[in-house]
Amino acid sequence: MGHYTQQRMRSLLNVKELCCKDGDIMTWKSDGRTKWLDRRTEYSDNGGQSEHPQYTVFPLAMDDVRCFVVCPFCRDIHVHGKSEGWRTADCPPDTPNAYYYLKFERNLPQ
Repeated sequence: MGHYTQQRMRSLLNVKELCCKDGDIMTWKSDGRTKWLDRRTEYSDNGGQSEHPQYTVFPLAMDDVRCFVVCPFCRDIHVHGKSEGWRTADCPPDTPNAYYYLKFERNLPQ
């Protein structure tokens, strides 16, 4: 697994400010594609009582209207509007119940 530096991530996403720190994001290659893991992602299966586990994801970066997150299902970067709430993942159709909660942490860059 590797790490993306903040400078490299800003360049990749074409944003000025990131919402994560060095070490929050891990990457690796799978089938020639970069896969991502955000260590800040929270998982809950409600103590084994939930049929569908719930993920809470946090922004990698934001600009005036977009929010970039690491999808916990396909391990790719997804882009959503800049507001908190439930999101449907833009994964391939064979990913059932692919949704997560987008949550902003305190002290995000403006």
